[in-house]
Amino acid sequence: MIDKPKRLDGFLLNGLPDEQDLRDYAYEPALVQLRGRIEPPRGQTVLDQGREGACTGFALAAVINRLLAERSERRTVSSRMLYEMARKFDRWEGESYSGSSCRGAIRGWHNMGVCSDELAPYEAGNDDGCGSSSSTAQGASASGMA
Repeated sequence: MIDKPKRLDGFLLNGLPDEQDLRDYAYEPALVQLRGRIEPPRGQTVLDQGREGACTGFALAAVINRLLAERSERRTVSSRMLYEMARKFDRWEGESYSGSSCRGAIRGWHNMGVCSDELAPYEAGNDDGCGSSSSTAQGASASGMA
């Protein structure tokens, strides 16, 4: 008998762990007491993926946006491009599915760079939001984060 997929608040709970990679074990944090509370950074923009499984693109975009802000650069990167590149570079065949992996997102960013949010804005359900290849390449090389 096939079990019904588990859901939480309408979201499908189908995440899988990444494949084991020995490079994941190179960093071992010190065992120290954590602070009871950490204030969020000032001016941090909260990104919203809506109901799409694009969390890898949004998470990496938030990190890159934060790094740019720390350099006093007032621009944001495309969560749509990062998500689409994550799906292209993750371990699953094809791109006809929702979701991806952090490893896929990092590999996509490493291999393709990222364009500005202005060139490829996120539009829910529009997985063709990366613009033309020439404008995306221009944005990726201009990002300084590629």
